[in-house]
Amino acid sequence: MKFISYNSPAKINLFLYITGKRDDGFHELFSLVQQIDLMDIIQIKPSNHFELSVNGPEIHGENIIVKAKKALENYLKRAINLEVILSKRIPIGSGLGGGSSNAATFLKAANNILKLGLQSKQLMDIGTTVGSDVPMFFSDHGALISGRGEVIKSVNLPTDYWILLIVPDFSIDTTWAYAQVKEYDQPPDILMNESFDDHDRFWELIGSFKNSFEPILTSHYPEVYNDIKKLRHLGAEFASITGSGAAYYGIFQDLTVILSAASENWHGKVFLLRPLKVTNTVIENNP
Repeated sequence: MKFISYNSPAKINLFLYITGKRDDGFHELFSLVQQIDLMDIIQIKPSNHFELSVNGPEIHGENIIVKAKKALENYLKRAINLEVILSKRIPIGSGLGGGSSNAATFLKAANNILKLGLQSKQLMDIGTTVGSDVPMFFSDHGALISGRGEVIKSVNLPTDYWILLIVPDFSIDTTWAYAQVKEYDQPPDILMNESFDDHDRFWELIGSFKNSFEPILTSHYPEVYNDIKKLRHLGAEFASITGSGAAYYGIFQDLTVILSAASENWHGKVFLLRPLKVTNTVIENNP
């Protein structure tokens, strides 16, 4: 059988509030997430054994696809034999959710290719055992997230804007970032009670967005603070970090304005991106 190739998209957190810490050690959060058109590629086909090959930067420790495979096997009480090729394009340790996206994409692909017959809720439950951020990638393209990350509500966010993403040459360890959180944020009621299905309303609310990790990151990396301030000065409707960092971004409604901003000097690699409209598309069949 030929390889089937799947897009595995990155995400940005449009807002991210850390609202408290649970008895089980996880943090409570409230976040609005948009998937974007920066994607890894996962190629999969059936095999008589499991094999994972990775093209791209070295990933330390056990790959999250292997963790997802083990979680699926544990759930089904059977072996999952697939040949998998992961081509990494999403920067690692940047708050873009590349690993979590890989796990979710693998679970959906394995379910389809092996005809396992699992429902989306079952796959999300399996994904939750792999990582708190995995369930968000079972949404269509935008999601409102709460709990430790496992409570997902799909939302129809606008996609008619541009994203200037900057990825610095350092990464942020998520465990370290959460350990730096000393105070918790409560989202304003205006966000808590919003459905985020009205696109005009989205642009009215964007000034209320924030990321609880931003002051932590910018206090340690003043160049990030300066770049975010610069994005706003150059016309971004909103600018912040994504996840716990290290990547940060600006949202622009005008293509001319973002192209001008992209030509400036920034403290990292620059990506010009769009929100994603369709996720986990099968993109090609390869021999």
